Amino acid sequence: MLIIRTTKLGWDFLGSHVHNLKRLSFNDEKYSGAFDNDALSHTRYIQLRSTSIVQVNSQSCDGMFQYDRCSRNSACACFQLPGASNTGICTDRYAVTCSELASCNRTTNHCSQSDHTCVHHPQCRDIPVCYPVPHYNKKFCQSMPIMPNILASATWAKNGVTVAGGNGNGDAINQLLKHNRIVIDDDQTLIVADGQNDRIIQWKKGDTIGEVVAGGNGKGNGLNQLKGPRNVLIDKETDSLIICDTGRVVRWSRRSGTTQGEILIDNIA
Repeated sequence: MLIIRTTKLGWDFLGSHVHNLKRLSFNDEKYSGAFDNDALSHTRYIQLRSTSIVQVNSQSCDGMFQYDRCSRNSACACFQLPGASNTGICTDRYAVTCSELASCNRTTNHCSQSDHTCVHHPQCRDIPVCYPVPHYNKKFCQSMPIMPNILASATWAKNGVTVAGGNGNGDAINQLLKHNRIVIDDDQTLIVADGQNDRIIQWKKGDTIGEVVAGGNGKGNGLNQLKGPRNVLIDKETDSLIICDTGRVVRWSRRSGTTQGEILIDNIA
C-alpha cells in the first residue's frame, strides 16, 4: 500500500523503498489518487508574485467555514465574507501579518485597494479587514479535487496497479529515482519530478515506459537542463510546465519538439 502525507515542500512517500507509483482500483472502476498540488513551496510562491504568469480572478469557497482548507495548496484557506453565511474567498492564508491589515469601510465593507477584499479574520481582529487577493490567486489556490461518491458498502481491491516506474531504481525511461512531486492531468497523464535523474517525465495512462518532457540532459543550469527538480505544476493557459528547480523556477512548453525551457525566476537562495 502506498501511504502519502503532505509537507510544505511536497509529498513524502512513506514506507520502505517505494520506487513506483500505484493507482488503486475500486470495484470495476479506476480512481487516480487525488494528489495535492503545492507545486512550489510557500516561499517560492511569494517570489512568483513579482511575475505575471497568468491573470485570473479570485475563487469562492461556498459551503465552508472560516479557515477551512479550500485548495490543493495547503497554504490556502477560506476567509468568510461579512454578512454572508458559509460564503467566502479562497486565498493565501499567510500573505500578510495581522499588523499589516487595515479595517474595511464600516458602512460599505469595501476596500480602497482593488486587489483587496473585505473578509473576516478573527485571529487578527474582531471586525472585518481588507485582505489581499492578488490577480494570480486562482493559480496559487487551485481548486480541491472532487472526490467520487463512494458507497458505505464498497470494498477496495486488494492490489494496486503500477502506473509509473516499478522497475527498480535507475535512469532508464521505465524507471524512477527518488522522485519528488507528481501532478495528474485531466486525461490521467502522470507528470513526475524525477529529482535524482534531473528530469520531468510523464506517463500516459496505460504506458509501460515514460517520456522525458523537461531536462534529461544531465545535471546543470543550462536551459536544456534541470538540477534536482523538486516540484512541477501544469499551466493550462500557456500549455506549459512550471518547474521548481534548484535555485530557480523555469517554464517548459508542453508542445512537441520543445528542447529547452525559459527561466522565470533565477538566483533563488
